[in-house]
Amino acid sequence: SWGAHCNLKGRIIANFKLHCESTESYNLALPESMIEVLLTSLQKYAVFSKVELSITDKTIDQSILELIQQRVTIILPETQEKFTPQAIGFEKIGGVSFDKGCYTGQEIIARMHYRGKLKDGLYCGEIAASTALVPNTPLQDGDGRILGYVLLSAIAENGQCLFLANCRHEQSEASAIYIDSTQVVMLNN
Repeated sequence: SWGAHCNLKGRIIANFKLHCESTESYNLALPESMIEVLLTSLQKYAVFSKVELSITDKTIDQSILELIQQRVTIILPETQEKFTPQAIGFEKIGGVSFDKGCYTGQEIIARMHYRGKLKDGLYCGEIAASTALVPNTPLQDGDGRILGYVLLSAIAENGQCLFLANCRHEQSEASAIYIDSTQVVMLNN
């Protein structure tokens, strides 16, 4: 299953795929660039529990392209602490619990779920590019207004760059969306 570690404001510090190794051992698979970030953050809480944190060599067992095709994103250093779980569609894949005990950022996350109307979400797009896009690259309309930000991208089999982005719902259907000066095609989610 998927999970995330959030800050007090409900923003994701890191997300991961959780593997239960035994009744007393769990493995959190995440990008190598996020391991130290998550370990440092979790160590603040580990001192109050009978838990041992260590780094293993296990990684997420899916390619970036497969994750994008499944509409699952990974938080990277460029996007950490910028988005709530709902803003990246994490509740749709079981990455958020609204029933379990307390966790950091729960009040904000639950309030958004029960009382608020989510203004942004996860969208998939495609652009003619020979290399993957840098996370946090802005999506803009024809007037240069920022509509959202790239979260994850990879070159697809057709040679196009497939990407996931956080976008405001009403702006995701803008007549023309660009990255730099290249128009993107937003795909059905």
